[in-house]
Amino acid sequence: AVVRDVVLSLARHGFRRLFFVNGHGGNTPSLEAGFFEAYVDAPRVVAGGDELRCVAVEWWRLPSAKHLSAELSVIATETSVSG
Repeated sequence: AVVRDVVLSLARHGFRRLFFVNGHGGNTPSLEAGFFEAYVDAPRVVAGGDELRCVAVEWWRLPSAKHLSAELSVIATETSVSG
């Protein structure tokens, strides 16, 4: 419900493309569920809501995180940063 509410609040203020950086692999299903709920509700509650798009990426999959982990000789994986 929180993800849905945040997405719809941003959509009410004109945002249609939202990019989330996920910090924990266990959050992925909740983010996806929240996006789905927002997609269902947005056309009813926000003008232009059918144009809403959300994307989430895990931070450890970003090129800069991979580069940093190699530079520091640290493994930045979902399992090593989750806990």
